[in-house]
Amino acid sequence: MKTNMKRQLGKMEQGILFVDELAALFIVVVLRLVNGPPPEVLQRALAMLQKRHPLLRVQIGQESSRFYFQIPEQVPPIPLQISERQDDRQWQADAEAEVNLKLDPTTAPLMRVRYIYSAGQDAPSEIIFTCHHTIMDAASGVSFCHELLSLCGTMCAGQPAKELEPLPLMPPAEALYPPAFQGARRLWRTATFLLRQMADEVAYRRRLGDCRRPPVHPTVHTRFLPVQLDPDATARFIRRTRRERVTLNSGLVAAELLAVRKHLYQNQAMPMRAIAFANLRPHLKPPVPPENLGAYFAMLQYTVQVDEQQDLWELAREIQQKIYRITKRGDKFVTPLLTKALFQMMSKQTEFRMGAAGVSYSSTAGLGQSYGPIRLVGLHGLFPNNNLGPEYGIFARLLFDRLWLDVFFVEEDMDRHTAQTITDEICRMIEVTPLLVEEKHHLIGDAV
Repeated sequence: MKTNMKRQLGKMEQGILFVDELAALFIVVVLRLVNGPPPEVLQRALAMLQKRHPLLRVQIGQESSRFYFQIPEQVPPIPLQISERQDDRQWQADAEAEVNLKLDPTTAPLMRVRYIYSAGQDAPSEIIFTCHHTIMDAASGVSFCHELLSLCGTMCAGQPAKELEPLPLMPPAEALYPPAFQGARRLWRTATFLLRQMADEVAYRRRLGDCRRPPVHPTVHTRFLPVQLDPDATARFIRRTRRERVTLNSGLVAAELLAVRKHLYQNQAMPMRAIAFANLRPHLKPPVPPENLGAYFAMLQYTVQVDEQQDLWELAREIQQKIYRITKRGDKFVTPLLTKALFQMMSKQTEFRMGAAGVSYSSTAGLGQSYGPIRLVGLHGLFPNNNLGPEYGIFARLLFDRLWLDVFFVEEDMDRHTAQTITDEICRMIEVTPLLVEEKHHLIGDAV
Protein backbone atom coordinates (compact mmCIF):
# COMPACT_ATOMS: atom_id res chain seq x y z
CA MET A 1 0.00 0.00 0.00
CA LYS A 2 1.33 3.44 -0.92
CA THR A 3 1.69 5.92 1.90
CA ASN A 4 2.12 9.70 2.01
CA MET A 5 4.15 9.85 5.25
CA LYS A 6 6.14 7.44 7.37
CA ARG A 7 8.62 7.35 10.24
CA GLN A 8 10.67 4.49 11.64
CA LEU A 9 9.63 3.37 15.12
CA GLY A 10 11.91 4.36 17.96
CA LYS A 11 13.36 1.98 20.52
CA MET A 12 10.57 2.34 23.07
CA GLU A 13 7.93 2.09 20.37
CA GLN A 14 9.52 -1.14 19.12
CA GLY A 15 9.42 -2.51 22.66
CA ILE A 16 5.74 -1.65 23.01
CA LEU A 17 5.00 -3.30 19.66
CA PHE A 18 6.84 -6.47 20.70
CA VAL A 19 4.86 -6.74 23.95
CA ASP A 20 1.61 -6.03 22.12
CA GLU A 21 2.29 -8.84 19.64
CA LEU A 22 3.23 -11.20 22.48
CA ALA A 23 0.32 -10.32 24.77
CA ALA A 24 -1.26 -6.86 24.65
CA LEU A 25 -0.20 -3.30 25.45
CA PHE A 26 -2.59 -0.43 24.86
CA ILE A 27 -4.52 2.20 26.81
CA VAL A 28 -8.22 2.31 27.66
CA VAL A 29 -9.57 5.65 28.93
CA VAL A 30 -13.07 6.29 30.26
CA LEU A 31 -14.55 9.80 30.41
CA ARG A 32 -17.62 9.87 32.64
CA LEU A 33 -19.89 12.76 31.72
CA VAL A 34 -23.14 14.48 32.60
CA ASN A 35 -24.94 16.11 29.66
CA GLY A 36 -22.73 14.27 27.20
CA PRO A 37 -22.60 15.48 23.59
CA PRO A 38 -24.98 14.02 20.98
CA PRO A 39 -23.28 11.23 19.02
CA GLU A 40 -23.02 13.33 15.86
CA VAL A 41 -21.13 16.02 17.79
CA LEU A 42 -18.69 13.47 19.19
CA GLN A 43 -18.16 12.03 15.71
CA ARG A 44 -17.40 15.46 14.27
CA ALA A 45 -14.96 16.25 17.11
CA LEU A 46 -13.12 12.96 16.55
CA ALA A 47 -12.84 13.74 12.83
CA MET A 48 -11.34 17.15 13.60
CA LEU A 49 -8.81 15.65 16.02
CA GLN A 50 -7.87 12.97 13.51
CA LYS A 51 -6.95 15.72 11.03
CA ARG A 52 -4.91 17.51 13.69
CA HIS A 53 -2.91 14.54 15.02
CA PRO A 54 -0.90 12.50 12.49
CA LEU A 55 -0.64 9.55 14.90
CA LEU A 56 -4.44 9.20 14.72
CA ARG A 57 -4.03 8.39 11.02
CA VAL A 58 -1.16 5.90 11.13
CA GLN A 59 -0.79 2.17 10.97
CA ILE A 60 2.39 0.19 11.70
CA GLY A 61 4.07 -1.36 8.69
CA GLN A 62 7.19 -3.45 8.29
CA GLU A 63 9.97 -3.36 5.71
CA SER A 64 12.55 -6.09 6.16
CA SER A 65 13.27 -6.04 9.92
CA ARG A 66 12.27 -2.40 10.44
CA PHE A 67 8.92 -1.10 11.61
CA TYR A 68 7.37 2.20 10.59
CA PHE A 69 4.46 4.48 11.34
CA GLN A 70 2.73 4.86 7.98
CA ILE A 71 -0.15 7.10 6.97
CA PRO A 72 -2.07 5.39 4.15
CA GLU A 73 -3.47 7.38 1.25
CA GLN A 74 -7.01 6.54 2.37
CA VAL A 75 -7.39 6.87 6.14
CA PRO A 76 -10.58 5.40 7.65
CA PRO A 77 -12.34 7.47 10.31
CA ILE A 78 -11.87 6.56 13.96
CA PRO A 79 -14.38 3.72 14.61
CA LEU A 80 -17.23 4.90 16.83
CA GLN A 81 -19.63 2.39 18.40
CA ILE A 82 -22.71 3.93 20.02
CA SER A 83 -24.93 2.17 22.53
CA GLU A 84 -27.82 3.26 24.71
CA ARG A 85 -26.92 3.53 28.37
CA GLN A 86 -28.69 0.95 30.54
CA ASP A 87 -27.29 1.41 34.07
CA ASP A 88 -24.27 2.59 36.08
CA ARG A 89 -22.45 -0.74 35.75
CA GLN A 90 -22.43 -0.77 31.96
CA TRP A 91 -19.32 1.36 31.50
CA GLN A 92 -17.25 -0.91 33.75
CA ALA A 93 -18.27 -4.01 31.81
CA ASP A 94 -17.53 -2.28 28.51
CA ALA A 95 -14.15 -1.03 29.75
CA GLU A 96 -13.17 -4.56 30.79
CA ALA A 97 -14.32 -5.83 27.41
CA GLU A 98 -12.14 -3.22 25.68
CA VAL A 99 -9.02 -3.99 27.71
CA ASN A 100 -9.30 -7.66 26.71
CA LEU A 101 -9.92 -6.95 23.00
CA LYS A 102 -6.74 -6.57 20.94
CA LEU A 103 -6.17 -3.63 18.63
CA ASP A 104 -4.68 -4.44 15.22
CA PRO A 105 -1.58 -2.24 14.80
CA THR A 106 -1.33 -2.94 11.06
CA THR A 107 -4.60 -1.16 10.27
CA ALA A 108 -5.21 2.58 10.60
CA PRO A 109 -6.30 4.21 12.80
CA LEU A 110 -4.81 2.90 16.03
CA MET A 111 -7.80 4.04 18.08
CA ARG A 112 -11.41 2.99 18.54
CA VAL A 113 -14.20 4.60 20.57
CA ARG A 114 -17.31 3.38 22.37
CA TYR A 115 -19.96 5.87 23.41
CA ILE A 116 -22.48 4.84 26.06
CA TYR A 117 -25.03 7.61 25.60
CA SER A 118 -28.17 8.76 27.31
CA ALA A 119 -30.01 11.92 26.31
CA GLY A 120 -31.80 14.35 28.59
CA GLN A 121 -31.01 16.99 31.19
CA ASP A 122 -28.31 15.85 33.63
CA ALA A 123 -28.20 12.41 32.00
CA PRO A 124 -24.96 10.41 32.46
CA SER A 125 -22.88 9.14 29.53
CA GLU A 126 -19.43 7.58 29.09
CA ILE A 127 -16.86 7.87 26.31
CA ILE A 128 -14.45 4.92 26.21
CA PHE A 129 -11.52 5.19 23.85
CA THR A 130 -8.86 2.58 23.25
CA CYS A 131 -5.56 3.34 21.55
CA HIS A 132 -2.26 1.65 20.89
CA HIS A 133 0.39 2.59 23.46
CA THR A 134 2.86 3.57 20.71
CA ILE A 135 0.75 6.63 19.91
CA MET A 136 -0.26 7.82 23.38
CA ASP A 137 1.18 8.11 26.86
CA ALA A 138 -0.43 9.44 30.04
CA ALA A 139 0.47 13.10 29.43
CA SER A 140 -0.83 13.20 25.86
CA GLY A 141 -3.88 11.16 26.89
CA VAL A 142 -4.95 13.86 29.35
CA SER A 143 -4.33 16.55 26.72
CA PHE A 144 -6.36 14.59 24.16
CA CYS A 145 -9.28 14.32 26.61
CA HIS A 146 -9.19 18.08 27.12
CA GLU A 147 -9.14 18.77 23.36
CA LEU A 148 -11.99 16.35 22.73
CA LEU A 149 -14.20 17.76 25.47
CA SER A 150 -13.38 21.34 24.48
CA LEU A 151 -14.50 20.73 20.91
CA CYS A 152 -17.66 18.92 22.00
CA GLY A 153 -18.46 21.62 24.58
CA THR A 154 -18.05 24.40 22.04
CA MET A 155 -20.37 22.72 19.54
CA CYS A 156 -22.94 21.82 22.21
CA ALA A 157 -22.99 25.48 23.30
CA GLY A 158 -24.01 26.43 19.77
CA GLN A 159 -20.69 28.04 18.89
CA PRO A 160 -18.69 27.32 15.72
CA ALA A 161 -15.77 24.95 16.27
CA LYS A 162 -12.64 26.25 14.54
CA GLU A 163 -10.39 23.88 12.66
CA LEU A 164 -7.35 23.05 14.77
CA GLU A 165 -3.82 23.60 13.53
CA PRO A 166 -2.32 20.34 12.20
CA LEU A 167 0.59 19.01 14.23
CA PRO A 168 3.79 17.46 12.83
CA LEU A 169 4.72 13.79 13.09
CA MET A 170 7.22 13.96 15.95
CA PRO A 171 10.51 12.01 16.06
CA PRO A 172 11.06 9.17 18.55
CA ALA A 173 12.25 10.02 22.04
CA GLU A 174 15.90 8.99 21.57
CA ALA A 175 16.28 11.46 18.70
CA LEU A 176 15.60 14.23 21.24
CA TYR A 177 17.80 12.97 24.09
CA PRO A 178 20.13 15.48 25.80
CA PRO A 179 23.73 15.54 24.45
CA ALA A 180 24.96 13.45 27.41
CA PHE A 181 22.90 10.54 26.07
CA GLN A 182 23.86 10.77 22.41
CA GLY A 183 26.62 9.10 20.41
CA ALA A 184 29.51 7.40 22.21
CA ARG A 185 28.36 8.71 25.58
CA ARG A 186 25.06 6.86 25.12
CA LEU A 187 26.97 3.62 24.49
CA TRP A 188 29.03 4.11 27.67
CA ARG A 189 25.94 4.85 29.79
CA THR A 190 24.16 1.84 28.31
CA ALA A 191 27.09 -0.44 29.11
CA THR A 192 27.34 0.74 32.74
CA PHE A 193 23.55 0.42 33.10
CA LEU A 194 23.69 -3.20 31.92
CA LEU A 195 26.45 -4.00 34.40
CA ARG A 196 24.39 -2.55 37.26
CA GLN A 197 21.33 -4.48 36.12
CA MET A 198 23.20 -7.77 36.01
CA ALA A 199 24.55 -7.19 39.52
CA ASP A 200 21.05 -6.28 40.76
CA GLU A 201 19.61 -9.41 39.15
CA VAL A 202 22.16 -11.67 40.84
CA ALA A 203 21.55 -10.02 44.22
CA TYR A 204 17.76 -10.19 43.78
CA ARG A 205 17.73 -13.90 43.00
CA ARG A 206 20.08 -14.67 45.86
CA ARG A 207 17.98 -12.74 48.40
CA LEU A 208 14.73 -14.13 47.02
CA GLY A 209 15.72 -17.68 47.91
CA ASP A 210 12.68 -19.92 48.24
CA CYS A 211 10.15 -17.08 48.46
CA ARG A 212 7.10 -17.18 46.25
CA ARG A 213 7.51 -15.97 42.66
CA PRO A 214 4.71 -14.32 40.67
CA PRO A 215 3.35 -17.00 38.32
CA VAL A 216 3.71 -16.56 34.55
CA HIS A 217 0.55 -17.58 32.67
CA PRO A 218 0.34 -18.40 28.94
CA THR A 219 -2.84 -16.34 28.55
CA VAL A 220 -4.45 -13.75 30.82
CA HIS A 221 -7.69 -11.82 31.21
CA THR A 222 -7.53 -8.36 32.78
CA ARG A 223 -10.02 -7.17 35.39
CA PHE A 224 -10.18 -3.84 37.16
CA LEU A 225 -11.55 -2.16 40.27
CA PRO A 226 -12.23 1.60 40.30
CA VAL A 227 -11.69 3.31 43.66
CA GLN A 228 -11.78 6.91 44.81
CA LEU A 229 -10.96 8.53 48.15
CA ASP A 230 -13.11 11.34 49.45
CA PRO A 231 -11.55 14.85 49.54
CA ASP A 232 -10.85 14.76 53.30
CA ALA A 233 -8.99 11.45 53.14
CA THR A 234 -7.13 12.64 50.03
CA ALA A 235 -6.07 15.86 51.74
CA ARG A 236 -4.89 13.98 54.85
CA PHE A 237 -2.77 11.60 52.79
CA ILE A 238 -1.23 14.42 50.76
CA ARG A 239 -0.37 16.41 53.88
CA ARG A 240 1.26 13.36 55.45
CA THR A 241 3.36 12.63 52.34
CA ARG A 242 4.62 16.20 52.44
CA ARG A 243 5.33 16.01 56.12
CA GLU A 244 7.33 12.82 55.51
CA ARG A 245 9.05 14.46 52.51
CA VAL A 246 8.01 11.79 50.04
CA THR A 247 6.03 12.05 46.84
CA LEU A 248 2.46 10.88 46.58
CA ASN A 249 3.71 8.21 44.18
CA SER A 250 6.23 6.82 46.70
CA GLY A 251 3.58 6.69 49.44
CA LEU A 252 1.19 4.81 47.17
CA VAL A 253 3.82 2.30 46.05
CA ALA A 254 4.81 1.62 49.67
CA ALA A 255 1.19 0.96 50.65
CA GLU A 256 0.75 -1.26 47.59
CA LEU A 257 3.86 -3.36 48.27
CA LEU A 258 2.93 -3.86 51.93
CA ALA A 259 -0.63 -4.90 51.01
CA VAL A 260 0.51 -7.26 48.23
CA ARG A 261 3.12 -8.82 50.50
CA LYS A 262 0.54 -9.37 53.24
CA HIS A 263 -2.14 -10.98 51.07
CA LEU A 264 -0.10 -12.74 48.37
CA TYR A 265 3.24 -13.45 50.09
CA GLN A 266 2.18 -14.29 53.67
CA ASN A 267 4.09 -11.28 55.08
CA GLN A 268 7.46 -12.80 54.24
CA ALA A 269 10.56 -10.64 54.56
CA MET A 270 11.75 -10.51 50.97
CA PRO A 271 13.00 -8.35 48.12
CA MET A 272 10.12 -7.03 46.03
CA ARG A 273 10.25 -5.54 42.58
CA ALA A 274 8.11 -2.64 41.45
CA ILE A 275 7.72 -0.53 38.32
CA ALA A 276 7.71 3.25 38.09
CA PHE A 277 6.87 5.30 35.01
CA ALA A 278 8.89 8.41 34.16
CA ASN A 279 7.62 11.17 31.88
CA LEU A 280 10.42 12.04 29.45
CA ARG A 281 8.69 14.95 27.73
CA PRO A 282 10.07 17.84 29.83
CA HIS A 283 13.60 16.39 29.72
CA LEU A 284 13.92 16.11 25.92
CA LYS A 285 15.72 18.65 23.71
CA PRO A 286 13.50 20.40 22.83
CA PRO A 287 10.77 19.39 25.30
CA VAL A 288 7.75 17.68 23.74
CA PRO A 289 4.46 19.31 24.83
CA PRO A 290 1.54 17.10 25.90
CA GLU A 291 -0.52 18.18 22.88
CA ASN A 292 1.74 16.04 20.67
CA LEU A 293 0.64 12.42 20.86
CA GLY A 294 3.32 9.79 21.34
CA ALA A 295 5.06 7.40 23.74
CA TYR A 296 7.58 9.59 25.57
CA PHE A 297 7.96 7.67 28.80
CA ALA A 298 10.22 5.11 30.47
CA MET A 299 9.48 2.06 32.61
CA LEU A 300 11.84 1.88 35.56
CA GLN A 301 12.21 -1.41 37.42
CA TYR A 302 13.66 -1.38 40.92
CA THR A 303 13.98 -3.66 43.95
CA VAL A 304 13.40 -2.89 47.63
CA GLN A 305 13.72 -5.11 50.69
CA VAL A 306 10.36 -5.38 52.50
CA ASP A 307 10.58 -6.68 56.08
CA GLU A 308 7.96 -7.92 58.54
CA GLN A 309 7.77 -4.86 60.78
CA GLN A 310 8.56 -2.23 58.17
CA ASP A 311 6.74 1.09 58.58
CA LEU A 312 4.84 2.53 55.61
CA TRP A 313 6.83 5.76 55.63
CA GLU A 314 10.18 4.06 56.13
CA LEU A 315 9.47 1.99 53.02
CA ALA A 316 8.18 5.06 51.13
CA ARG A 317 11.45 6.90 51.83
CA GLU A 318 13.48 3.93 50.63
CA ILE A 319 11.39 3.77 47.43
CA GLN A 320 11.85 7.48 46.87
CA GLN A 321 15.60 7.19 47.30
CA LYS A 322 15.68 4.29 44.82
CA ILE A 323 13.71 6.22 42.21
CA TYR A 324 15.78 9.36 42.81
CA ARG A 325 19.04 7.48 42.27
CA ILE A 326 17.99 5.75 39.07
CA THR A 327 16.56 8.94 37.59
CA LYS A 328 19.57 11.03 38.71
CA ARG A 329 21.87 8.58 36.91
CA GLY A 330 19.84 9.04 33.77
CA ASP A 331 18.46 5.49 33.65
CA LYS A 332 15.18 6.94 32.38
CA PHE A 333 16.99 7.66 29.09
CA VAL A 334 18.66 4.24 28.90
CA THR A 335 15.78 1.88 29.73
CA PRO A 336 13.66 2.81 26.67
CA LEU A 337 16.60 1.81 24.46
CA LEU A 338 16.61 -1.68 26.02
CA THR A 339 12.88 -2.25 26.55
CA LYS A 340 12.47 -4.58 23.58
CA ALA A 341 15.53 -6.64 24.52
CA LEU A 342 14.29 -6.90 28.12
CA PHE A 343 10.90 -8.22 27.08
CA GLN A 344 12.44 -10.58 24.52
CA MET A 345 14.55 -12.07 27.31
CA MET A 346 11.61 -12.28 29.74
CA SER A 347 9.37 -13.93 27.14
CA LYS A 348 11.77 -16.88 26.96
CA GLN A 349 11.59 -17.75 30.67
CA THR A 350 8.67 -18.70 32.88
CA GLU A 351 10.03 -17.86 36.33
CA PHE A 352 10.06 -14.07 36.63
CA ARG A 353 7.81 -11.12 35.78
CA MET A 354 8.66 -7.43 35.90
CA GLY A 355 7.46 -7.10 39.48
CA ALA A 356 4.86 -7.69 42.12
CA ALA A 357 3.39 -4.20 41.92
CA GLY A 358 3.33 -1.08 39.80
CA VAL A 359 1.88 2.42 40.05
CA SER A 360 1.37 4.80 37.16
CA TYR A 361 0.71 8.21 38.69
CA SER A 362 -0.39 10.89 36.22
CA SER A 363 -1.09 14.58 36.45
CA THR A 364 -4.53 15.74 35.30
CA ALA A 365 -3.55 19.41 35.12
CA GLY A 366 -5.48 21.09 32.35
CA LEU A 367 -8.68 19.08 32.72
CA GLY A 368 -11.72 21.10 33.73
CA GLN A 369 -15.04 20.16 35.27
CA SER A 370 -17.21 22.01 32.73
CA TYR A 371 -16.99 22.19 28.95
CA GLY A 372 -19.98 24.26 27.87
CA PRO A 373 -23.02 22.27 29.02
CA ILE A 374 -20.90 19.09 29.41
CA ARG A 375 -19.67 18.19 32.91
CA LEU A 376 -16.75 15.86 33.50
CA VAL A 377 -17.42 13.81 36.65
CA GLY A 378 -14.84 11.04 36.34
CA LEU A 379 -11.74 9.86 34.50
CA HIS A 380 -10.50 6.27 34.48
CA GLY A 381 -7.58 4.57 32.82
CA LEU A 382 -6.56 0.94 32.55
CA PHE A 383 -4.11 -1.24 30.70
CA PRO A 384 -4.13 -4.92 29.79
CA ASN A 385 -2.09 -6.52 32.55
CA ASN A 386 -0.17 -8.92 30.32
CA ASN A 387 1.58 -12.05 31.53
CA LEU A 388 4.90 -10.23 32.03
CA GLY A 389 3.50 -7.29 33.99
CA PRO A 390 3.04 -6.83 37.75
CA GLU A 391 0.56 -8.95 39.67
CA TYR A 392 -1.23 -5.89 40.97
CA GLY A 393 -1.18 -2.53 39.19
CA ILE A 394 -2.65 0.90 39.87
CA PHE A 395 -3.37 3.86 37.62
CA ALA A 396 -3.53 6.82 40.03
CA ARG A 397 -4.33 10.50 39.64
CA LEU A 398 -5.61 13.52 41.54
CA LEU A 399 -8.82 14.87 40.07
CA PHE A 400 -11.33 17.29 41.60
CA ASP A 401 -9.68 17.11 45.04
CA ARG A 402 -9.94 13.31 45.11
CA LEU A 403 -7.40 10.54 44.73
CA TRP A 404 -8.63 8.09 42.11
CA LEU A 405 -7.16 4.58 41.92
CA ASP A 406 -7.92 2.22 39.07
CA VAL A 407 -6.66 -1.22 40.06
CA PHE A 408 -5.93 -3.74 37.32
CA PHE A 409 -5.09 -7.41 37.75
CA VAL A 410 -5.57 -10.69 35.90
CA GLU A 411 -8.06 -13.32 36.97
CA GLU A 412 -5.41 -16.02 36.49
CA ASP A 413 -3.44 -14.43 39.39
CA MET A 414 -6.30 -13.71 41.78
CA ASP A 415 -10.06 -13.51 42.00
CA ARG A 416 -11.92 -10.25 42.46
CA HIS A 417 -12.34 -10.84 46.19
CA THR A 418 -8.56 -11.07 46.70
CA ALA A 419 -7.98 -7.96 44.58
CA GLN A 420 -10.63 -6.13 46.60
CA THR A 421 -9.00 -7.26 49.86
CA ILE A 422 -5.63 -5.85 48.75
CA THR A 423 -7.31 -2.64 47.63
CA ASP A 424 -9.11 -2.29 50.96
CA GLU A 425 -5.79 -2.77 52.77
CA ILE A 426 -4.18 0.01 50.71
CA CYS A 427 -7.09 2.36 51.37
CA ARG A 428 -6.98 1.53 55.09
CA MET A 429 -3.29 2.41 55.28
CA ILE A 430 -3.90 5.65 53.41
CA GLU A 431 -7.02 6.75 55.27
CA VAL A 432 -6.04 5.91 58.87
CA THR A 433 -2.51 7.29 58.62
CA PRO A 434 -2.29 9.84 61.45
CA LEU A 435 -1.12 13.37 60.71
CA LEU A 436 1.87 14.74 62.57
CA VAL A 437 1.17 18.36 61.66
CA GLU A 438 -2.08 19.91 60.43
CA GLU A 439 -1.22 22.30 57.65
CA LYS A 440 -3.06 23.83 54.74
CA HIS A 441 -1.71 22.80 51.36
CA HIS A 442 -2.84 23.03 47.77
CA LEU A 443 -3.87 19.63 46.42
CA ILE A 444 -0.96 19.13 44.09
CA GLY A 445 0.68 15.72 43.77
CA ASP A 446 4.21 14.96 42.70
CA ALA A 447 4.83 12.51 39.87
CA VAL A 448 8.02 10.52 39.39
